[in-house]
Amino acid sequence: MKFQFRPYIKMISSLLAALLLLMTAAGCSEGESSLSEREALREELYGTVELPTGDEEVTQYDATTSNFTIAYSKSDAINPYFCTSALNMVMGDLMYDSLLTVNSEFEADMVIAQSVTQLSGRIYQVTLRSGVVFSDGTPVTGHDVKYSFELAKLDTSRFKPQLASITSCVSTDTTATFRIEKLDPRAYMLLDFPIVKQGSADTKDHIPIGSGRFYYHSDPETGTYLLRNERWYNPNIPTVNRISLVTMPTVESIIHSIEIGTVSYYFTDLRDGYPSRVNSNYAMVDLNNLVYLGINTHDPRLQNSDVRHAISYALNREELASSAFSGRAYAATGPLTTSWPEAAAAQYGSTLSSEPTAISSLITAGYVNQDDNYIRYSANGTSRLSFDLLVNGDNDLQVAAAQSIAQQLRKVGISIKISQAGYADFRARVAAGNYQLYLGEYALLNNMDFSMLFTPGKGYYAGPTPTDTINAYNNYIAGNAELSDVMASFESDLPFIPLCYRLGMVCYTRSLNANMDVTESDFFLNMHLWQPTLAQAEKQE
Repeated sequence: MKFQFRPYIKMISSLLAALLLLMTAAGCSEGESSLSEREALREELYGTVELPTGDEEVTQYDATTSNFTIAYSKSDAINPYFCTSALNMVMGDLMYDSLLTVNSEFEADMVIAQSVTQLSGRIYQVTLRSGVVFSDGTPVTGHDVKYSFELAKLDTSRFKPQLASITSCVSTDTTATFRIEKLDPRAYMLLDFPIVKQGSADTKDHIPIGSGRFYYHSDPETGTYLLRNERWYNPNIPTVNRISLVTMPTVESIIHSIEIGTVSYYFTDLRDGYPSRVNSNYAMVDLNNLVYLGINTHDPRLQNSDVRHAISYALNREELASSAFSGRAYAATGPLTTSWPEAAAAQYGSTLSSEPTAISSLITAGYVNQDDNYIRYSANGTSRLSFDLLVNGDNDLQVAAAQSIAQQLRKVGISIKISQAGYADFRARVAAGNYQLYLGEYALLNNMDFSMLFTPGKGYYAGPTPTDTINAYNNYIAGNAELSDVMASFESDLPFIPLCYRLGMVCYTRSLNANMDVTESDFFLNMHLWQPTLAQAEKQE
């Protein structure tokens, strides 16, 4: 994870996971290129088309069934277990199917898997769908799944953190059986890694054989593109026949290309807020990324649960999502996304502020007086509600959110000094517990395990053990408690304060008519329903 803490969203969701803290500045893009480098790539990116100087549209490159274009990184691996760019990771969704995908309600939809059966508390057996073949016509077997799993566990793989709790896989022709390290009722949800043909992906330079919607083709004469896989298992075949691949000098170039029609589709996780606006079609994508306020409960003031609850009561999460994140987030009612129906039913936190309730909690905690600056202090004058809030200064979204939090807390007599640190320093300080409050983002995995955020010694929480929350969570994992029991204990302990869930975005050309209900687990979900403009020759037919 990024310190955005998680194994990098499915996307790079993973390589850096177990330790990355909060949002990096530009994520998986390849960085800014020099002007000369951009000019060198101009012909490849735009062909011989003269770039528009105004708002006029370019239509000769509109997305069609035979001319669909996406960006990729030529310098990065095509192999999904070695690639490091978000561009190639997204492209991999077109080439490689997984055992299952995660739908918009964060539940599993079977893909290569026909079914997943829990044989015991720690063993899951996957039975493969019959008749699924790779793009070369060979059948997909359990041995291919085992081979892919072992690649996914390599240090080079962004899937390694995601699969850390899955210890082994044994296979037959028709099944793959996984053993997990500890009890987890949703461990099978982590099995959305790509499946490739055994022996086809051993090194970074290999371009693996997959069973997905498209397969990769490149040669000096015909170019580099993806061709539709006519052997794909799913009858809902895409209307697009071929996808051209072009390299991009910058993210700005990709967005501009979407706007003028030379690139058809692009996904961004918006971790740095860019683009702030696009002159094209777009849709938001659920990321399962929790933005939260970390609390060091070693601080005697913050060890008081009434003070923690007062901070929570004082925060208007709706305002935070709309202002600091420009509407590209939605307010939290608890630590788990409300897009998951089970969590929505179990959580009951308010998304709005209640200043009277916050002030009442502070008075109960003994903070009955206010100084000339309206900052509250204890009756005996020994404790004052003034805190440092650590934030990743490299990320403008995080800084804006911190400023909004400071303004809201001041209304109830809590003073906040924002301490901006560079990404590396921020990450180190959070891991060491060197903060009073910090603003974090944690990208949850598909199993919805958020225990890292309240377990001492994991690098995201500093303070005494929140015993009730940990006991309730362990009972839930063991099947002896409901998720609502976990949330009740969490709301009582409040080891951290959930704020909002951040969103990503897909941008696509105006010539593509589509209802983009894609997910982080499948960036091309329901692609068969997308309606690109027909090419002129096709219209005449």
